[in-house]
Amino acid sequence: MRDKSAFTHLYPFESRFLDRNGLRYHYLDEGSGPPVLMVHGNPTWSFYYRALVKALRGTHRCIVPDHIGCGLSDKPDDTKYRYTLANRVHDLDALLTHLDITGDLTLVVHDWGGMIGLAAALRRPEAVRRLVILNTGAFLLPAGKRLPLRLGLLRTPNPLATLAVCGLNAFAGAATWMATRKGLSSDVKAGLLAPYDNWENRRATLRFVQDIPLGPKHPAYATAKWTDENLHRLAALPALICWGDGDFVFDRHFLAEFRRRFPLAEVHTFSDAGHYVLEDAADRVVPLVEDFLRRHPIGRVAGRDPCGQTGAGSISNESTSGGVVLNVAAHLRDTAARQPDTPAIVWARRRDATGRADYAQVTFGELDRETDAVAHGLSGIGVTPGMRVIVMVRPSLEFFVITFALYKIGAVPVLIDPGMGKRRMVACLREVDAQAFVGIPLAHLLRVAHRRAFMTCHIRVTVGGRWGWSGATLDELRAGVRSPFDIAPTRPEDPAAIIFTTGSTGPPKGVLFQHGVFDAQVRILREHFGIRPGEIDLPTFPLFALFDPALGMTAVLPEMDPTRPAQVDPTKIIGAIRDRGVTHMFGSPALLDRVGRYGEAHGVLLPTLRRVISAGAPVPPVTLERFARMLPDEARIHTPYGATEALPVASIDHREILGETAAKTGQGAGTCVGRPVSGATVQIIGISDEPIETWSDGLMNPRGEVGEIVVRGPMATRRYCTDETANRLAKIRDGADVWHRMGDVGYFDEQGRLWFCGRKAHRVITAEGVMFTEPVEAIFNRHPRVFRSALVGVGRPPDQQPVICIELQPGDSGAGVEQLTHALLAVAAAHPHTRTIRKVLIHPGFPVDIRHNSKIFREKLAPWAEERLR
Repeated sequence: MRDKSAFTHLYPFESRFLDRNGLRYHYLDEGSGPPVLMVHGNPTWSFYYRALVKALRGTHRCIVPDHIGCGLSDKPDDTKYRYTLANRVHDLDALLTHLDITGDLTLVVHDWGGMIGLAAALRRPEAVRRLVILNTGAFLLPAGKRLPLRLGLLRTPNPLATLAVCGLNAFAGAATWMATRKGLSSDVKAGLLAPYDNWENRRATLRFVQDIPLGPKHPAYATAKWTDENLHRLAALPALICWGDGDFVFDRHFLAEFRRRFPLAEVHTFSDAGHYVLEDAADRVVPLVEDFLRRHPIGRVAGRDPCGQTGAGSISNESTSGGVVLNVAAHLRDTAARQPDTPAIVWARRRDATGRADYAQVTFGELDRETDAVAHGLSGIGVTPGMRVIVMVRPSLEFFVITFALYKIGAVPVLIDPGMGKRRMVACLREVDAQAFVGIPLAHLLRVAHRRAFMTCHIRVTVGGRWGWSGATLDELRAGVRSPFDIAPTRPEDPAAIIFTTGSTGPPKGVLFQHGVFDAQVRILREHFGIRPGEIDLPTFPLFALFDPALGMTAVLPEMDPTRPAQVDPTKIIGAIRDRGVTHMFGSPALLDRVGRYGEAHGVLLPTLRRVISAGAPVPPVTLERFARMLPDEARIHTPYGATEALPVASIDHREILGETAAKTGQGAGTCVGRPVSGATVQIIGISDEPIETWSDGLMNPRGEVGEIVVRGPMATRRYCTDETANRLAKIRDGADVWHRMGDVGYFDEQGRLWFCGRKAHRVITAEGVMFTEPVEAIFNRHPRVFRSALVGVGRPPDQQPVICIELQPGDSGAGVEQLTHALLAVAAAHPHTRTIRKVLIHPGFPVDIRHNSKIFREKLAPWAEERLR
């Protein structure tokens, strides 16, 4: 096919040719600048990339070959060309040599072009700078994925397959409707099919299918396996993945494998697009590619990932290649070697007739051995380094064992709060594309009920008894090999876990933790709070409990529903502290309030408790004062500031709060969260709801001026793995570093202390100015009948009406509400920053977050207030 006139309006490019042993190898070479190589698959050709070429040729040199037998290249018979993967790779390599492409290359791949392009790239990895991946594969068939039957029928050489593909054009023709979700216009369909207009010209489309390697005896297997085994050499490159979700061949099993291989890649999925993602979603994919190339310019000097910096107390060693090897599980092994007989996990297994608890325990030595056994078992059933593994297990010994076993393997546990609700949880976990699922029977029922959401989870482990589904049980795994497990030599920048945010100001987001971040957090917690091995912790938040083995602390598992800390039984918390001599405790403000009220009413003293950490929301001074009465004089209640994405950032203790800052808080100064911890750089920038691409010192506010809080440091995570829009909004690039935008507003005082003024999304923008929640609510919280208050805005910025919602103290009858409202409005009128508030509404009980029961969902209160004011 030489005549392009029928589709020149869609394909207005100059054809060029390279001689390959007498065969004309067609390619485009459009534009100038850093080279972008686009490699097509089957049955497309360079026509497929036409929109991308048009968009990029003004700034880049776009090189787009047609494989021999495809597009405008020659279409020889089998005597003149062997249609094999190895030859495809050699052709592409020869083209790059011919064009003298030796560096600064961006590679774009689709379909079988992924295997061809990435195999060629691995032969000159020093030349490749960026990757764009579109519904493709570059590895052997992923575990759990079977070749679709229709491809299997064509793959085996037989007369019917030849007739269907070469005679009836069943492959290329069928693709024009099977590979697209929205359908193709007649001229686009004609353009895609034009090269394959007769029997001889369709030979390559059949040979491509027949060249799919499914076993070692296949000619393409050696090349495919080599590419599979070496793909990790490209994993550090900036990568963009755009994926059509309606692809029945390159489906989410392939996407899950790419996520494992390229854990830092930007991933965008399109539910309304099929295999031909550039046909179905070019209007979105092309701008994403343009933006990706702009944000990752060629020539930028790559710096050391800040997560890769290890400091004092880090457990690491140098690998033979010179890079730092660091795995958070090494902390457990080190603790087990130093204190093997110290209890690691303690829990109440039963209570006698008097209510007294009978405790069970495992030592650090036993925990290390148990995690070794489970790591062997998980590895034996196919769990590999980098694999994402959903863990849905209640706080228990099994939770610790499974999580640290996964760390030892180098796999990535995915942890989520089940209390967020089934619908949100399923939606979150679907976006992770995990390849394994470990859970209790009820969790597996959820998986079975939503099979499509968990379709990539081909490995399944049940903690407890199986109820009819397949897979292993934890008991079966732990009964196998009992020898020490070789901890994976992960690097600081390698993924360690995915932990979801609470979603208090939007959809929950999956935060990607790296081993370097976990190591930094362990080090900072140890040094800042003076935690010493041998201490005993009561971690009432399950995820914080994971730090205990790394810190050498005994974890006493509390008897409570971790999703309802505000409803905890205070006698069980107090009993555990007394029974086990607890020295350290984490509790949300809601839990501290409940236990403190009980302690105050019953004269409780907790003489062994020397350190309490409370986070998740500002802790009211009255709660601190009440809880502190139970503690010895030398004890401290710390209220660190941070978020799932960055913790800890700053900290202050109750002595400084009650002795100095609480009074200012009560007058509307905000909540003081203390000074930044060692290693954290905190700045205040101008408030913006738009992305900020790169850092400059000109963003910073003067000291004392309220602005947006941003942090940089080894304890700050670098990205979300489930929401690229959130990455744009929350991360600011600063060379090799990343600033995290906390989503909070605040300021620094003259003493260098950080003051928190509320969530950025919760600010109320009125005609008279901007109002922040913390300074406003503090004025109302001083009233003895007010348990807590919430500022919300009714209407649209910049003309919102400020409304204060009030939740009364527990046990308040609600009598005299009209007089209370008048009193609160009088209080508001007496302060300049609250005088514009003219509406007070009494709410029966604020909606709060699941994790801490302390963050107020103002997004739900605002519509309620608007409805009440109609």
